[in-house]
Amino acid sequence: MNIDIMSSDKKRTKKTILYLLSKLGSSIEGKKKLMKLMFLLEHYDLSSGKLTPKGTLDNDFYIYHFGVFSTKVMSSFGELVDEGKIKEGFPLKMIEDGSELDLDENIKNRVDTIVEKFGKHSGYQLEVETLEMLGFKPHEKGQYFGQDIATILRKTRASG
Repeated sequence: MNIDIMSSDKKRTKKTILYLLSKLGSSIEGKKKLMKLMFLLEHYDLSSGKLTPKGTLDNDFYIYHFGVFSTKVMSSFGELVDEGKIKEGFPLKMIEDGSELDLDENIKNRVDTIVEKFGKHSGYQLEVETLEMLGFKPHEKGQYFGQDIATILRKTRASG
């Protein structure tokens, strides 16, 4: 069976990455910052300022070496690099402008708000902040290594 048809979720994730990078402008750092901002897009509730288990783009995140991580987001990023739309490195370079993408207005508004709130933070600052939002310090992440975010949120809410 030929699986060349890209899922709508993956297309939406790729468009969101491009739009996010276009909104960051000169604040683009590297993949760590991108990953943490994509996590916040996925799980940060703008009205309460807390994390929610229900994601916006349906990308699964879990705890990895540098905090929150998604293989789906990283795969989408890799495809954008392969397609010549992003030049990997530090800082990341936009080759294709993502500001005029056909992307849902709600997602664009979420990106705009997340960039306004967190866009000036470094990748490391975002790593620390996202872990603390999950209820633990960076040096404690080893005990959560490999666990998905929904499980962690259920545990920390039950104990908190």
